[in-house]
Amino acid sequence: MRLRAHLRVNFEVEVPIYYVKDLINEDGKDCENLVTGYVRISHQIYNTLADNHKLRDAINKLVEDSITCEKLEVI
Repeated sequence: MRLRAHLRVNFEVEVPIYYVKDLINEDGKDCENLVTGYVRISHQIYNTLADNHKLRDAINKLVEDSITCEKLEVI
């Protein structure tokens, strides 16, 4: 929920985020602390292409700044 709240407060992006705990990594080894997050992008009548670009830009900024959910404050 930290990421969803961070996107809402800091980037004005509202998007559902789903998390899946990965049990095995790409090398076939167990991953105890690896969690993958997915966003469900919706394009309805009330969404615009600019909304999707806003999400893209927000995610790119988080990646550029090496921000992980562990670094986010609880809001």
